Amino acid sequence: MSKHILIVDDEALSVAGPKLELAKRGFVADIASTVDDARKLLATVAYDAVLLDLMLPLAALGEPKTDPPRAKHGADLFRSIREGEFAEPAGTGVEVPVFVISALGAEAQDALDECRRDFSPMDVFLKPLRSILIAETMRLALEECHA
Repeated sequence: MSKHILIVDDEALSVAGPKLELAKRGFVADIASTVDDARKLLATVAYDAVLLDLMLPLAALGEPKTDPPRAKHGADLFRSIREGEFAEPAGTGVEVPVFVISALGAEAQDALDECRRDFSPMDVFLKPLRSILIAETMRLALEECHA
């Protein structure tokens, strides 16, 4: 049975490569470009893993100015995943492994530091993304998680 991955990133070009490389390794990947879209998918599908960008809009175009800044939206979604708000992978009783995507910059660095401290992501990938590295790292980590 294929592993089901959710990729959450608002940059379509950033996720095309990882999605292709994951598919080559037998993964099925859904893409959400906003926190709202990701929440809807996570509420209905028990994903085996999540690849999560920390810099995310809450909603699609026309998003109003928000406080906290965008970097917090990804961290807030990660917190919801860790707090068990969504379905666990395949009824296993284990936490959904979350891999983080981050760009460099002060705002992103603060969110990344908080994420590492509070949520223990499986791994962190910096942009620009290296698709083969992401796919292989996720494959190996999920094999270990489900062994």
